[in-house]
Amino acid sequence: MDNNLTKKQYTNIRIGSKARNSNIYPSYDKVLIAKKQCYPNNVIIIECSAKIPLQGLLNHTAQRILQIPSVQSMNIKIEKCELLSKWGCDGRNGQSQYRINFDSSTKQSVTDSDMFMFSLYHCK
Repeated sequence: MDNNLTKKQYTNIRIGSKARNSNIYPSYDKVLIAKKQCYPNNVIIIECSAKIPLQGLLNHTAQRILQIPSVQSMNIKIEKCELLSKWGCDGRNGQSQYRINFDSSTKQSVTDSDMFMFSLYHCK
């Protein structure tokens, strides 16, 4: 999915590997389901921004960490855990501007000339 393959290209690669007795690729539908599970709920995406409530992002991250097979194999009964994170902001200007055509029906002119980004990183 990250190689920008079309559904047909992925399916053809999968069929080709199966024809060589190498059933190593999951079905396209299973890949889509797995990919959707990687995103938190309550994501709000509009033309010029994306928003995720912080608590939802933290909950989703903790749940995904607890689903890692090596973490599950520890058989630890977890009643309370602490998720250590750090955050940072990037409000650089002077970055490359892209020729994106935003919806002109908005009241104010929207460009990507002054982009501001907030990042959250999880520590060990």
